Amino acid sequence: MKKSIITICFAALTIMFANFAAVGQFKIPKILKPKQTPPVEMPTTPPNGQNPSEQKPNGQNQNSQNGNRRSSGEQLWTASGDYVDDGFTWFNSIETHDLNNGLSTHTGWTLKFSIRLMGVYPKRSGFRFAVSKAGKPIGTTRCEAGGYNIPRNNNPQEVSYISVDGCYNKEQLTTKETGKFDVEVFLIDGATNVERSIRKYKIEVIQVDRTNGQIGKFAKPESPRYVVSRHAESPVGILYLRPAGASDYFHINSGGAGGNQVEVYFNMSPTKQGWGVPYTALRCSVDGKRIKLREAGSQTDIVSTDNYQSRQSYEIYNDRLAAPYSAGGPVYEDDFGFRIYRANLPLTYGTAQASPNRTNLKEYPGNWECSISNNGDVLRTWRWTVGADGMPVKPAEQNGNVNLFSNAYVVETEIPAGGTILDKRLIPVSLAEGFFFGQKWTTPEGKAMAAKVPTKGSPLPVPSNKAKP
Repeated sequence: MKKSIITICFAALTIMFANFAAVGQFKIPKILKPKQTPPVEMPTTPPNGQNPSEQKPNGQNQNSQNGNRRSSGEQLWTASGDYVDDGFTWFNSIETHDLNNGLSTHTGWTLKFSIRLMGVYPKRSGFRFAVSKAGKPIGTTRCEAGGYNIPRNNNPQEVSYISVDGCYNKEQLTTKETGKFDVEVFLIDGATNVERSIRKYKIEVIQVDRTNGQIGKFAKPESPRYVVSRHAESPVGILYLRPAGASDYFHINSGGAGGNQVEVYFNMSPTKQGWGVPYTALRCSVDGKRIKLREAGSQTDIVSTDNYQSRQSYEIYNDRLAAPYSAGGPVYEDDFGFRIYRANLPLTYGTAQASPNRTNLKEYPGNWECSISNNGDVLRTWRWTVGADGMPVKPAEQNGNVNLFSNAYVVETEIPAGGTILDKRLIPVSLAEGFFFGQKWTTPEGKAMAAKVPTKGSPLPVPSNKAKP
C-alpha cells in the first residue's frame, strides 16, 4: 500500500514538471508603478448646462495644465472660478439716427459694449447690459457671446472664456441724456436662460457739440457726438506676457512671431501728434541698477507702439463763436478723445519659447523700472517686480479687487510732471472715480499711484471764445 502511494505521488510530480514549460510560455504581466504626472484638465461643458461652481475670482489657483510649464519657466496663472476680465472691458458711445420721410433725425446715442468672462459656459450663453442713471433705467442690450470653450490645442494660453466685442442695439438702448451712468452686466446661461449679475461699472458720457460750418443765417448746429470719458484711466497700465503664437491682449491682432513677448498697454488722451506714437527708446533698471539690454542689432532698445481703432473714443468739437472764426474761413476745432496703446518691449520671458535676441525677465529677478522716451523726453515709466521663478509678482490690486486675463498684471504707471508732448488732457480723478470704469483703488500702492496723475488741459472740449490764444 505504501509503495502504491509513493508511485502515485511520483507520477503527479512528473506530470507537473512536464507542464511547467507550457506554463512558462505565458507572459506574466509586470506590475508597473505609475508615473507621477499632474492630471490635465480639459475644458468641458458642465453637465445639464450648469455653470461652474462659484469660486473666489482672485485666487491664484493654477490650472493643472499650467504646472507642465513650470520647469520651462513659462508658468501661466489663471484665477480660479469665473470672473470678468476688467482689462478687456470697453464702453463706447455711438450717435444714433432715425429716418422719417426720408430725412435723418438725430435720436441721441447708444452704448457699444465689450466684455470677456473667463471660464467654461454652455453654448448660446450671452450678456445683458443694463444702463441706468441715478437709479432710473435708461435701457438694456442683450448680446449672444462668442468664443465658447476654446480647446487647448487651438489655444496657446490654455484658458477658456466667452466674450462680446463691440455689441450694441439702438432699438434696445438709445438716449439723449449725458453725464454719469451705472452699467450692470448679467450673464445669461445658454442652457437654462437664467441670468445673474457678474459685474458693475460706472461711466460718464460727454457731449461734443458741432456746427455745420456755415456763417450768418445759414449757420446751424449739427447733431452732437458723444464720448465715454476715460480720464480716470490715465494711470492704468497692463503688463502682458504674451506667449509665442498667441494673440494680443484684446485678441485683435493674430499671433506674433519671435517667441514670448512682453507688452505694456497704457491709456492716453493724446494730442494730434500723439495719435501715432513714434518709435521710442527703452531704458530699464533692476533694484536701482541700470541693465544692458541684450544686443540685437540696431533694434536693441527700440519700442514699437500700436494704437487700436477699436479701443478709442474720438470726436472733434467745432464752432464759430470767437471773432476770428465767425466771419468765415475754417471753423475752430478742438479734438477730444481717448485711446489705448500697446508698447511691445524688447524683452522676453520663459525658456522653451523665449526669444534668444531679447533680454529675459528671468535673468534679473527683483524690482524693475522701465521708461520709454522720445528724443530724450520720458513719456511713461512702468514698475513691476519679477520673482525668483522669472515671472512677475501679481500686485495687491489683483488680490480681491480687479481681475485680468492670464499672464497679465496691473503695472505701476508714472506720468511725468506736467504731462508729455503727447498728452493733451490729464485730469487727476482716478483716485476718486476708480479705474477700469469705476472700480475703486483699494491698496495704498494703488491709491498713491492714482494720486500722482498730473493736470494738463481741460476735461471737456474748449469753445473758441474761451480758448487761450
